[in-house]
Amino acid sequence: SLRSLAIAMILVVILAPWSVLTPGFQMSFAATGALIATYEAWQRRRRDAGEVGRRGAGFWAKSLFVTSLVSSLATAPFAIYHFERFAGLGLIANLFAMPMISLVSAPLAGASLVLSPFGLSALPLRLFGYSLEWVLWVGHTFSDLAPDQVSRSVPMPAAALTLFSAAMFLAMVSQGWRLRLVCFSFLSAIASIWWAVMPHAGVHWAPNGAIYLVDPTGAVEVVQLADGDGLAPLRYADRAVATDCREVVCARQIGPAEIQLIGENHDSACPTAPLPGQMLTCADNQLWEAVQRAGGLSWHLQSGELRSTQRMPCDARPWAPCRPHSLIRSGE
Repeated sequence: SLRSLAIAMILVVILAPWSVLTPGFQMSFAATGALIATYEAWQRRRRDAGEVGRRGAGFWAKSLFVTSLVSSLATAPFAIYHFERFAGLGLIANLFAMPMISLVSAPLAGASLVLSPFGLSALPLRLFGYSLEWVLWVGHTFSDLAPDQVSRSVPMPAAALTLFSAAMFLAMVSQGWRLRLVCFSFLSAIASIWWAVMPHAGVHWAPNGAIYLVDPTGAVEVVQLADGDGLAPLRYADRAVATDCREVVCARQIGPAEIQLIGENHDSACPTAPLPGQMLTCADNQLWEAVQRAGGLSWHLQSGELRSTQRMPCDARPWAPCRPHSLIRSGE
């Protein structure tokens, strides 16, 4: 039930609060909650129709399809947000993998647990491993057949993911399918509009010292500017570094705007705007030390300019006024 899911979520948050930010936590609880709500509603409908207890091959096939469809839709926003991709053939892949998991893998896992105290778990564990090989084969096969990336070129903003999550939550806890449909459709529409109007290009300086430049077409370039021990954004974790600017000065064009990446132990990023006389003046220069304190910094392309999306900390005293670092460079 949803109460059991809530208790499990509370325990996980208490024991590992950092897991709330991970895709594993978000996708697991989203899929489980959506499945519980769906089957509770289906059970009430079957009870009202007098179909309780009547379960045949048709019911099993419908259950398999509904489980695959609901879990795929519930995890889609999180997959797009964290990985910028959606499993285009995930629904079909689940139809092949889930019978093996439900009918073979899960019973063998339970049997190995029961037989383990008697030293008889080797055979069920080996068969369990074979069943997982089948599941992996299904995943790899459909991954090769599916398009490389099925999503918008613009990364999903956190606000849109929050609205999608709220839409799913209200759909789970609301009573009556009409209210669920209205809540889910309304918030999902707002999230989609928010996502659609977000800027199409921008720059992100991550705690690992790399700068990720996203042009208006959605193409991503990775430039190493500083040496950091933090993590790259999860959606860009598999991108290779294209340019090393740690000991040179690089300039990159993002649409009509330009950003100067300054290495040579003066690590800073400087969005620039053209001025009369071929001069380039820094609009929002940021130093690596400040980016480290903030855990990363982003600029978005708005009205032809790269604008910072957050206020950087100035020093250890949050009430102290900011003194932006100014930098003027001559354009060629």
